Amino acid sequence: MSKPAHPRKSLSSNNSPADKNSNPDSHSLEENTTADESYNFQKARIIIHLEILSSAEDNQNRTVSIGVGIKNDPPLLATTTLSSLNLPPVIQQMLEELESQMPERAAAATERKMWRQKQEDAQRQITVKPTPKPCKLPPAQPIHFPDSQSLEAQHQLTLF
Repeated sequence: MSKPAHPRKSLSSNNSPADKNSNPDSHSLEENTTADESYNFQKARIIIHLEILSSAEDNQNRTVSIGVGIKNDPPLLATTTLSSLNLPPVIQQMLEELESQMPERAAAATERKMWRQKQEDAQRQITVKPTPKPCKLPPAQPIHFPDSQSLEAQHQLTLF
């Protein structure tokens, strides 16, 4: 094989315990079958990741990070420029379509942000209630009974 045009480096794998089966007996059988297939180039699912980094200069000189690998294994990594990368026509068309849609996408994002802000403001108004103002009533006055009523009449209850 020939040497790669771009330097590569590997990243560490992120194998979490949650990805593995908890039953050790069934795990070993599945692991052997899956391992055989996942490392067979013709049968394995290959993951290709292209990331076009932003640049303040000319679009053709943008840096592109490339990752190629399989699931649960460190990818092969390389870096190049957009101008030196020969993309397939379908990807080139998609990039051109994305570029033409950017103003519309920016407007839609602004609209979503304003809508979310209105929703948050409305929610805050519902949860924050204004503090009630203190009521200013005149002080209570004692009740005076007419002198003609006796003390017994004042304490007697009547039904009618």
